[in-house]
Amino acid sequence: GNNTDFFVARVFMNGTPVWFNRYNFDPGGAPFTSAHNIAKQLCEDTGGSIYVAGTLQDAGVANIDGLAFRLTPAGAVVWANNYNIAPDDEFQAIRLSFDGNIVIGGFTNFGAVAPVTHHMLITKLFAATGGIMFQNVLRARIGATVYTSRCYDIIESLAGGAVQYF
Repeated sequence: GNNTDFFVARVFMNGTPVWFNRYNFDPGGAPFTSAHNIAKQLCEDTGGSIYVAGTLQDAGVANIDGLAFRLTPAGAVVWANNYNIAPDDEFQAIRLSFDGNIVIGGFTNFGAVAPVTHHMLITKLFAATGGIMFQNVLRARIGATVYTSRCYDIIESLAGGAVQYF
């Protein structure tokens, strides 16, 4: 059809499935009919909850949103949110943070006409609800020239006792 679904599976170390589920977060409300859901990366906390980051686009709509969702260890949806800071937002990487929440890297744009310039996007979410703790757009520039930049991976580090992201 005109949709793309997320598929998430939990498997034993020999490859035997524990469970696998299909997810489609269609903003139009009709289940599994028109939204394009693309998972980019996932991570798991110590309690077995799974966090997934990717993109969501309803068919026929130009706008792409970042999407993140949380699953129970059995694959049930706890929360699912789409995030729209600009015309196109893509979440690419997700990691657990030192404080038990999640940090996401990706990119966004602000230009409706060519040339569209992408900018790195960093978002931190509360693990319990998916609410935004902070969201920043980072622009790569040399002098007055702004360059396209995208984030495809993210790590958290302690440097001098301060939490930093790369």
